[in-house]
Amino acid sequence: MSAPHDSVFSIMSILSILSKSNRKGFTILELASVLAILLLIIGATTGAFLGWQQGAAVRGAEDQVYAALSNARQLAILRRMPVGLALGVTTNAPGYPPRGYYFAFTNDDFNARISETNSLPLRSSLTVSNAWDTIDPDRGPFVIRFLPDGRTQPDLDSDPVVVTIGITRNNGTSTSRRIRLDPLTGLPRSLGGEP
Repeated sequence: MSAPHDSVFSIMSILSILSKSNRKGFTILELASVLAILLLIIGATTGAFLGWQQGAAVRGAEDQVYAALSNARQLAILRRMPVGLALGVTTNAPGYPPRGYYFAFTNDDFNARISETNSLPLRSSLTVSNAWDTIDPDRGPFVIRFLPDGRTQPDLDSDPVVVTIGITRNNGTSTSRRIRLDPLTGLPRSLGGEP
C-alpha cells in the first residue's frame, strides 16, 4: 500500500505537467510590460539622436564657413589683392526655410566672383560682428574683406571679426557655433559654442 503523501506528490506532478503543456504563449501583462520598456528605450534614443544630428549639422556648416574663410584669406595673399567673402541668409520661396550662403569675390565687386555660391543646410543662419560691410543687419550679406597681407581689419587695434553660424530645428530650438578671425593675421579660429 502506498503512503498518502505519495499520491499527493503524483497529483501535483501531473498538474504541473498539464499546466506547462497548456501554456503556449505569453500573457498580456508580459507583452505589455515588454512593449512599454521598448517604447521607453526608443523614446530616449530618438531624443538623443535628434540632438546629435543637429549638432552634427551645425558643426558641418561651421566647417564649410571655416574653409571658405581660410580659402578667401589664401586667395588674397596669393593674388596680392583684396578678396571679399559675402555671407548671408536667403529663402528660395515663401514658406521655405532659410538657408545660409557664401561666395568669394575680388575688387570690391560682387560681380567679380571667384567662387560659386555655396549653400549651408536648411534652417541655417549667419551673422557677422565687425564685418567690413553689411547690406542688411538681419539677413546680410555680411562682407568680410581680406587684405593682401591676410588681415581682415585695416586697424590692428580694432575688434576681431566673429562669424556666428546657427541651425534652428522645427520646434524652435537652435544650436550655434562661432568662428573668430584674428585681426592681425586674419587666421580663423573656431570658438565652438562659446558665448
